[in-house]
Amino acid sequence: MSSSSLKDILRKAIFEQFRKVPSGSTSILITDTRSERLLLDSKCTFEEFQGFGIREVTTLITRRAAFPTWNAVYFLTPTPEAVQRIIEDFDRRNRLYETAYVFFTTPLPDYLFEDFQNSGVLEFIRELIEMEIDFIPMEARVFMVDYEEATQELFGFATDSEVDVLIGGIAKKLRSALATLNEQPYIRYHSPDGSMESLSARLATSLHKEMLDLKKFDPNFPKPTPYDFNGPATLLIVDRSIDLISPLLHTLSYQSLVHDLFEVEEEDINGMKRLVVEVDTQKGIKKALVDGIDELYNSIRHLFFIDAFDSVKQSVREFIKATSLAAKLSGSAGVETLKNAIINLPEMLKKKDQLDALISFNAQLNNAVMVDRSLNELCELEQVLCVGETPDGDDPDPKALWVAFEELMENDDVLLDDKIRLLLLYTLTVDGLDDEDRQSLAEGASITIEDLAAVDGLRHFGVTPGEKRDVKKPDSPFTIQARKLALEVSRGTGGRRRKQRVQHFELSGPRVSGRRRQQRGGG
Repeated sequence: MSSSSLKDILRKAIFEQFRKVPSGSTSILITDTRSERLLLDSKCTFEEFQGFGIREVTTLITRRAAFPTWNAVYFLTPTPEAVQRIIEDFDRRNRLYETAYVFFTTPLPDYLFEDFQNSGVLEFIRELIEMEIDFIPMEARVFMVDYEEATQELFGFATDSEVDVLIGGIAKKLRSALATLNEQPYIRYHSPDGSMESLSARLATSLHKEMLDLKKFDPNFPKPTPYDFNGPATLLIVDRSIDLISPLLHTLSYQSLVHDLFEVEEEDINGMKRLVVEVDTQKGIKKALVDGIDELYNSIRHLFFIDAFDSVKQSVREFIKATSLAAKLSGSAGVETLKNAIINLPEMLKKKDQLDALISFNAQLNNAVMVDRSLNELCELEQVLCVGETPDGDDPDPKALWVAFEELMENDDVLLDDKIRLLLLYTLTVDGLDDEDRQSLAEGASITIEDLAAVDGLRHFGVTPGEKRDVKKPDSPFTIQARKLALEVSRGTGGRRRKQRVQHFELSGPRVSGRRRQQRGGG
C-alpha cells in the first residue's frame, strides 16, 4: 500500500468508475443514504461530479422528474429495493432516462442479478460494475464498518448464532477495505486463553475465509505494486475488552470536542450533504462547516482545541491582510486583474462566512469547555485516575481522590452523560467500588437505576464492579502502563516519548481501489 490517504484511495476508486460514463454526455447521479455518505467522507464534491457531465445529484427514494435524454449514474448499495427502483426507472411505459450506468458499492448477489435479467432492464444498462468499498473512511488512516450496535450485540445482547451472523458481516466489510487497499495481510488476533473462542479469533477465522474467496474469484489479487518488497502487511484484530478506558476519556482535540459538545447536522449544500453546526453570532444564526471537505476545518480538526483557536485567528489576520492588499491594488489594476478578482469573489465570500462562523463558534466551544461542562476539573481527575499519579508525580491520596470524584458527581454543571463516564472510569481504575457506594453516588448524582445498569454492563467485558483488580498481571488492561497508554491515545500524545512519566495535560495548552469486479451486462 502507498502512503496515500485512505480517503484519497477510495475517492480515486470511485472516480475511476465514473470515467466510464461517456465524456460530453449529460447525467444525473442517484445515490442512497449509505453511498451518499461514502461520497461525503471521501471528500467528493459536486464541482468534481460536474467534470463527469453530472448536472444533478439526487437520492433513490426521491420522487424524480423524467430526463429522457440524460444518463442515469447509479451509485448504490446492492439491495432488493435498489434493484427494484432501477427496474421501475426504465419501465417502457414511463422511462425516466435514456441509459444507465450502475455502480454498486459491493458485489451484487446472484438472485438480484436475475431480477435484472428477468425484467429486461439490461438492454438499457451500459455498465454494471460491482466495487468493493463497503466501509466508511473516517480519517486518512481510519475507517469504520458502520455497525453502531456491534458492541451491545457482541457483548451479551445477542445469541451465539446472531453473533456469528454479525461477525460474518464485519468480515465482509473488512474484506472490502482490504480489497480497496490492494492488501492480503497476515491476520493476527487476540486470544487470552489461546483458544479460538474469543470474538477476535472468530472474526479472524471469518475474515480469512473471505480473503480466500476473494483470491479464488480473482487469482491476480493483490495486484503488484512498487511496495511489494516490504512483504504483506499484518492485520491485528482485537476487541473492546482489551481497553475499556479510552472511550470514557474526554479527548481535547478540536474535532472531538465539536462532536462531543454540539449537535452536528447534515445539510444539503450545492447538491452535497455537508456537516454543519449552528452558531449564534451578532448577525444572527450562521452555520459553520465541520467536515473534511472544508479546507480550513480540515487543517485544524486534529489540533489541541486552543491551538485550533489560534490557527483560526491567524487565518482571519491573513484574510484581512489579503483583502486589504487587494483593495489597495484595485485602483491601479488592469482589466485582467479585475476580472480575476471578480472570478475569485465568491470563494472569498465563502471563506469570510466560514471564518466569521468559526470565530463565534470557538467562543461558544471555549465557554462549553471552561464553564458549562466543567471539563477542566473532569479532565484533571480523569488523568489522575488513568496514570495513577498527581500532576507533580506523587501517588494520589485516596481520600482526596474520592472527594474530588464525589464533588464532580454532585456538581449540577456536569452533564449526566459525563457523570456516567466518570463513574465507569472510577470503577475501572480504582480497586473496586462496592454496591453501597455506587448506589449512594448514583442518588447524589441523580443517576437512574436504568443508567446505573451501564456499570453492571461491565460484566459483559469480564469486569466485576467492586472486585479488586490484579494490576501487576502483565496482560491486564488495568495496569498503570496500560492506563497511561489509553490516556496518550485519547489525548493525542502517544507519539511523544516519556522518559519518566506522563506530563500533566492542562487545558491552557498541552505540555506534553478501488478493487472492483466488472461482469455481466456491461453492454
